[in-house]
Amino acid sequence: MSTANTVDDAGSHIALASDTPVRVVPSRPRYLSGDAAALPISAVLVTLWVPLLAIAMRIAPIGTGNAAYILAAGYAFVGPRQSIVALFLAWFFNVMNHGIAPIAGYAAILRHMVTACAFLAAVIHANPARIRQTGMLVPATGILCGFLVIHSLLFSQQLDISLLKSISFAMTAMALVLSWASLGERDRALTQAFLFGMLGLIAVASLPFVASPTGYFRNGRGFQGIQVHPQGFGPTMAVLAAVLISQSLTERSVRLWKGGLVMLAMAWVYLSQARIGALALVAGVSLGAVGETVRAWLSRRPTRNPVRRARLVGLGSLALLAVLVASPWIAESAWQFVTKGSKAESTVEAAFKSRGGKIEDMMLNIEQYPAWGTGFGVLAGEDYFALARDPIFGLPVMATVEKGVLPLAIIEETGIVGALFTYPWIFLLITRSIRGGLVAGTVCAAVLITNVAEANLFSPGGQGLFQLICVTWAATTPPIAVPAAADGRTRRRLAA
Repeated sequence: MSTANTVDDAGSHIALASDTPVRVVPSRPRYLSGDAAALPISAVLVTLWVPLLAIAMRIAPIGTGNAAYILAAGYAFVGPRQSIVALFLAWFFNVMNHGIAPIAGYAAILRHMVTACAFLAAVIHANPARIRQTGMLVPATGILCGFLVIHSLLFSQQLDISLLKSISFAMTAMALVLSWASLGERDRALTQAFLFGMLGLIAVASLPFVASPTGYFRNGRGFQGIQVHPQGFGPTMAVLAAVLISQSLTERSVRLWKGGLVMLAMAWVYLSQARIGALALVAGVSLGAVGETVRAWLSRRPTRNPVRRARLVGLGSLALLAVLVASPWIAESAWQFVTKGSKAESTVEAAFKSRGGKIEDMMLNIEQYPAWGTGFGVLAGEDYFALARDPIFGLPVMATVEKGVLPLAIIEETGIVGALFTYPWIFLLITRSIRGGLVAGTVCAAVLITNVAEANLFSPGGQGLFQLICVTWAATTPPIAVPAAADGRTRRRLAA
């Protein structure tokens, strides 16, 4: 009898006291788009105590809000998973309802500290071997970031503001792509569980405020839950609903609690009066399904998480039946939702009343500065409604802008030349997300759709940070198709 077979680095053999080596299929990755729920609860809970402590410090009425940012910054240094969690916490701290969490006096400065620490940690803990598996994503992100910084130095009409924003975006984007790309299988599953689990907690934690003035703290009309603005809360809940719906179409079994959470998230989208959130949900799921169909047809290979066609048909039939039965109420409610009580006679008119003025201003700037734009992240010829500078050097630490239609905003700020750098990067995000399967493609589509009405993707100081976390997760999701080298039995097992 021969000696036992040795185990190789990939774990593809097992020791066996026989002459015939036995090939063992590597364990299936437990990503959130598949079996992340199979992670032991204890493993998830162990990773939560520091983030939960930071959240408690941010909410506490005893003046520990600033300390929460410092804790998040220190937590980022532990590793790439912690860097992503710290950036998520920075976003969450920034968008908390002011009726629940007191305003942190130095938040505008401390959030930059969190970003800087996350960037340094991502560089220190970068895993070159894993980063290479993401193809051109990391180099393309670096090229875009470098261009934005140089463009701000040379062509911006407001140098200090553009430079601050371009450096902030560069550090955030690079920290996220490096961190997501460097994660191992287990850490990636844990990070995904935290990220989308926190969205579920935001949805559930908002329930007590639906009948409270605190839930409508911003404008008295749209429901904002535990977030600072209904226009941010609605799109956030749209992403949660899109994730859960796309998961339900790929997982082996349907979980009832996910169905309840989907209904809750959809209710929050409606009550928030965020029209772009509803569009992001519907268009995100639809475009994600189209992208997955095209990907499956082009690859012609089995996948780890195939779309359950019978379930898709069943859900579609139920949705159609519900629309037919409740069509009068749905039509009236949908019109009220779209127009928000205005006297608009069409959806086009309602959209123009909402964003038409901003689009006209952007078109004027594009005509005046077509080649190089007005400057990254600036409002040319206008006053900022929220501008803060540090008290020592007078540097701008916050300059809030509101612009609609991201493609136009890119040309307005960086010109046609900048669009040649930016559009390919966005296209790369889309294509890599589609390769990751239905969930990744849906999340990327839903996030990008929200930028049709509010150009947030390149503004990491607010809602844009959440969007960057989502799209970089989607773009770094491993390809879902089974490798061609796999034998027949492996392909059938993974596609089951």
